[in-house]
Amino acid sequence: MRSVLRSIIRPLVPQQSRSKISFTLPPKSMRFCTGEWQDDAYYFASAIREVHRLKTLCSLSEDSKFLDIGSGQGRMAIGLQAVFPGLRSYLGLDVHAPSVDWCNRHLARPNFQFRHVNYWNDRYNPQGRPPDRLPVRDAAVDIAFLYSVFTHMRLRDIEQYLGEVARVLASGGWCFLTIYAEEWSRPEDENPTDYLSELGAHTGALHHVVIDRKAFEGLCVRSGLSVARFMYRSEDVTKQSAYLLSKTSQ
Repeated sequence: MRSVLRSIIRPLVPQQSRSKISFTLPPKSMRFCTGEWQDDAYYFASAIREVHRLKTLCSLSEDSKFLDIGSGQGRMAIGLQAVFPGLRSYLGLDVHAPSVDWCNRHLARPNFQFRHVNYWNDRYNPQGRPPDRLPVRDAAVDIAFLYSVFTHMRLRDIEQYLGEVARVLASGGWCFLTIYAEEWSRPEDENPTDYLSELGAHTGALHHVVIDRKAFEGLCVRSGLSVARFMYRSEDVTKQSAYLLSKTSQ
């Protein structure tokens, strides 16, 4: 399997980085997303595509200071280690302790660190405390990345996280995130009946939280972030939408 995976992956990775690729992928039982992520080659390729997307949208480079909020099992870190093994700094934060433990065992490097934040989330950490200040210094981050994080949050918690993103972003920094954002009749809706029914049934708390675009973008503005780009249902499989936010000049 490793030789087959290597033949698929090598063309996706810059030649100068190929000798440094780590093929340690999280166990399939820990890959929380759609079924496609169960395939090793698809999972790795999705991480590489994410890196290249951020190179285009956010000028991601080896000199970037990167914050991965909701780092999960390290998909983004794996892609970054393949393309930018000498990345200036990466910090992955997640409320799900087993995922952080796995990343610390298999993916931690001097410039790649992972940390558990014991914040409440009814889906992934129901015994945690209310979210508060992230363990990151002010203006310390060039790029903040939140993939499928706000899809599992209500507005009150989203507002807290947006404020923290604005605090930690450096001048000229970017935030890329995905969310179920729609022109909606209510500010938020948890597991609405028949929403994207092709993805299957909503299973459990905060599975699919739909946020009204006006409500979300209003929170962005109040948090000190401006919408640079909105990409409606940009994610092929999950149909999540993506936002590119910039820090508003003070």
